Amino acid sequence: MSKRIRGTTYCKRVAACAMSVLVAGSMCFPSLAFAAVKIDDTELVQGDNQVGGGTATLGDSTLDMANVKANNFSTDEDLTINYNGGNDIENTEVTGSATVEMNFSGENKVEDIVAKDDSNLTINADGHNEFEEATARDNSNLTINVTGENDFEEIRGYENANVTIQGTDCQKKDTINVGDDEAHSSIRTENGNLNIDHVTVNLKGKEMNVGSTKGNVDIDTSKLAKDGDNEYTRIHAGGKMRINESVVDITGTISSIDRMTIDHSDVKAKAPDAKKHDDGPFRIWSKAGIDLIDEENGEVKEGILFGENIFYVDTDDGDDVDLKADGEPAYYKCANDDDDENAHKKLAKTADPGSSWVALCGVGTSILAAGYVFRRRSKAC
Repeated sequence: MSKRIRGTTYCKRVAACAMSVLVAGSMCFPSLAFAAVKIDDTELVQGDNQVGGGTATLGDSTLDMANVKANNFSTDEDLTINYNGGNDIENTEVTGSATVEMNFSGENKVEDIVAKDDSNLTINADGHNEFEEATARDNSNLTINVTGENDFEEIRGYENANVTIQGTDCQKKDTINVGDDEAHSSIRTENGNLNIDHVTVNLKGKEMNVGSTKGNVDIDTSKLAKDGDNEYTRIHAGGKMRINESVVDITGTISSIDRMTIDHSDVKAKAPDAKKHDDGPFRIWSKAGIDLIDEENGEVKEGILFGENIFYVDTDDGDDVDLKADGEPAYYKCANDDDDENAHKKLAKTADPGSSWVALCGVGTSILAAGYVFRRRSKAC
């Protein structure tokens, strides 16, 4: 075999090797070639980036931002983002399958935040920053960890997205105000689930819509109460609804399509004014049935609503319902209270579920490359 032929064969093998490694790598890192962290029109590089009048320092999986003012921020990379004060970002978008956690120190303004595709976004709201809308779309997951008092204009989940709002220390002090100065506002999902866990939710919008169109709603050791200008609230689950160790105080209606469970909770629902277009005779009702567990009063009865058979709660309060737990719900006790057997432990920070898979893929890619070298040596002329 001539040297030229041997050289051509060698080049082909090198090209095949490179392609094999590239394909193997792309299987493990499907978004690697397209991953980007952008502030307006600037794609960030590793290290310090002078952008938006401030500094954005990008590490392997961390982004530190200080004094950055921008219209748009986007990422499809796994990141822990530390907003270190002075930041003013109008629109934030997390896409792909990115897992992103947002931490805040100092004063920051982060207005409209959107999680898309299959991403997982965690917002650690610490009571010192200004938010407007937080939205999840597609198959994403949005988690808002609440410390202190925080304001949101609206929190929504569209398509199959899930939304979780949870306190981190004491549910009586970890507070989220939603819809202040808004005529209409919501905390709502479509097909996904809504979880409200160990937190106080002040319903401030004039009219509030809380729940899920088709998903489940779980309210655990929390308080949802009318506040400020709120005149009417609808809490609804297209699936199951559970209210556990909680306090609910609204003017409006609580309803579910699938079964409803109210467990050791104080639940008050007052009849609204006729102008709210809610003239139904029942304040708490379900199509599939209602379980009252460890309640001091209340009776489940059968009725007809809009021509269909339903189950509703009656507490002999006329058009209103005032359901009392048999003893004080756990909502009133916190981790820093003495003799609190139901203390809520501080929540762990979000972990990266893909780290072991990434490591395994790295090993697999190395094995493919090593295998090529062995074959080349054994077949060399």
